[in-house]
Amino acid sequence: METPFYISFSLKTPTGYDVICEFAIGDNREIAYALFDSLHGEEQYKENDLLHINLIETVEALPVKISSKCCNLEELGCNTKIIVRELFRQKNLKNYEE
Repeated sequence: METPFYISFSLKTPTGYDVICEFAIGDNREIAYALFDSLHGEEQYKENDLLHINLIETVEALPVKISSKCCNLEELGCNTKIIVRELFRQKNLKNYEE
């Protein structure tokens, strides 16, 4: 049974945190955890944190938050590059690894 993983970016608003972006990163647990661990940010939350990154696992069609980090805008841009580079590698180099 597949359990898809995704990474979401959330922005702090007056009513809470709103998801502004999600990346589907596949169903490989090891790759998902390693990718999330490679992202920039702090695991300790502060009240003035504006951006959150969440690793989400889909279990029986329901999202379950596995881990979270907070980051600033520069780190968010860098994290986007890291995620897109990994997704490109997964999608385009898959045939070379088989």
